[in-house]
Amino acid sequence: MPAHLIDHKKTLKNAELELHNKFQNITTLFSTAATKVTWDAFRGNQVVMGWKLNGMQRCAAGVYETMPEPPSLAARLLASHLAS
Repeated sequence: MPAHLIDHKKTLKNAELELHNKFQNITTLFSTAATKVTWDAFRGNQVVMGWKLNGMQRCAAGVYETMPEPPSLAARLLASHLAS
């Protein structure tokens, strides 16, 4: 592999690590928020980030998956009543 391509690859890798670390710091600050943004992927010049909100969907590198909804208060009360 030519030297200039190796240098370019190292530069991209360093940029990826720097962005990932900055993003981790941001998600740590907001980890208790109702909406939590998550780091999914960074490749070359493309940054792909996903989002998560209870009962909604999350985009992970273009693949959408349904996030499970937490049990509602009514469902928890019914479950505890049936269990007793």
